[in-house]
Amino acid sequence: RQLDNLPGNLVKTRSAGHHIIGNTGQLRNIPRDTSFGIDERRKCINHLPAVVDNNGYLGDALVPGSSSRSLNVNNTIQPDFFAKILIFVVEQFVPANVTQNTNCLKKFFVLFWLLVSSDICAQQRVVSGADRLDVLLPLLSGKQAGLVVNHTSLSGESHLCDTLNSLGICVARIFAPEHGFRGKADAGEEIRDGADMRTGAPVISLYGKRKKPVPGDFDGLDVVIFDIQDVGARFYTYISTLFYVMEACAENGIPLIVLDRPNPNGHYVDGPVLDTRFASFVGIAPLPVVHGCTVGELARLFKGENWINKGYLLDLKVIPCLHYRHDTPWELSVKPSPNLPSTRSVLLYPSLCLFEGTAFSVGRGTDWPFEVIGHPQSVTDTFTFVPKTNEGNRAPLFEGSVCRGRDFRAISTDSLRRNQHINIEWLLDAWYRFPDRSLFFREDKFLDRLAGTDQLRMMIQDGCSEAEIRQTWQWDLDIFRQIRQKYLLYD
Repeated sequence: RQLDNLPGNLVKTRSAGHHIIGNTGQLRNIPRDTSFGIDERRKCINHLPAVVDNNGYLGDALVPGSSSRSLNVNNTIQPDFFAKILIFVVEQFVPANVTQNTNCLKKFFVLFWLLVSSDICAQQRVVSGADRLDVLLPLLSGKQAGLVVNHTSLSGESHLCDTLNSLGICVARIFAPEHGFRGKADAGEEIRDGADMRTGAPVISLYGKRKKPVPGDFDGLDVVIFDIQDVGARFYTYISTLFYVMEACAENGIPLIVLDRPNPNGHYVDGPVLDTRFASFVGIAPLPVVHGCTVGELARLFKGENWINKGYLLDLKVIPCLHYRHDTPWELSVKPSPNLPSTRSVLLYPSLCLFEGTAFSVGRGTDWPFEVIGHPQSVTDTFTFVPKTNEGNRAPLFEGSVCRGRDFRAISTDSLRRNQHINIEWLLDAWYRFPDRSLFFREDKFLDRLAGTDQLRMMIQDGCSEAEIRQTWQWDLDIFRQIRQKYLLYD
């Protein structure tokens, strides 16, 4: 009777002295035999040791009276174990007559909400494709593998190349994308061929004079593996490398395995869909600026829509992530490229990269690339920065000059995730306030290649509003969403 006035988001079950209290989103399908009556509690719950590690997972928690642990393979709590913990806490802190001891009741609810709100009993660790060696290794037994990888290609704490080599897999060749195998080269810097000092495997550049493997690059290979962290924007060139590698594998009869990774911008789809007249290495396929796909899903889409030459011949396998959803907030443990050093920069990238088609600096050569914008001629802004040479920026735009502009570092990552669209208003504002608009856009019209269309640039010049600009891409965006839906691996 004392449980009747709980808030509506709690579910209450009472039967023969048993009761389970839980959050409706976390305690679904709890068997009745997982709850304890007060007599059973006295018999079998004398002590309930539990240790919470730094990652928020409950480990080494033994159910008294049982020799097994109620933990799954990812060190997360099973629902029945969660129920037992709650019942134990209830019966420890809530006496039979709760109305006579409100302090005890308060203790219970504090503990209860700590458990629920921290998600330590419901959250499961996301497992990338590279960490699913139980699935990958059987596909590589007795084969010589080529790896399309960079510094983000980690399996556990080690590089995928080193992991496979230590397990007896022959890594016969390494293909390096933009920024190189170790991920330290400047944006646009030509990558040269070489060799991996640890394994001795030849390293072939896919960001130099040619960006697509040639038949001789596959000599002696039985399979190619692609494992690179993407950030979910069409102009991020790693997916262009994926496109060309898929095409080369299809043309040469080489199977391709894509090890999937979460997309930190996978929670939305937005921006103009590329007009193929503007196709380039920063826009390889008719995707919107933010495509909302993982690399595994994109590989399936490229093949399924026949966007790659002879895609129907490609033997493609995708090893998906475990416990991942498109709305899963994903914090990158390794910066995906030299000028995306933080989660905030990754989330801002789809919007601020459009400024690279203008006269503005996006903060390359500072500690905050893609978190600030500025130009020496901007006179209305008070925020300033001075670009200097640093890793990944040997000669940054406006090196040594004071740039005035805007600082986006105060925007929280949660706020950026909630705003599920690219921000055109920042670009419009910069255009309106720039002292000489004839110099605002780059002469080479690089913005057209970034946007995948010339409409954005022309509508800004014509004084159109953000709403009017957005309306121009909605029809194509709706069509792409329908195509995308066919190839999704995750909710």
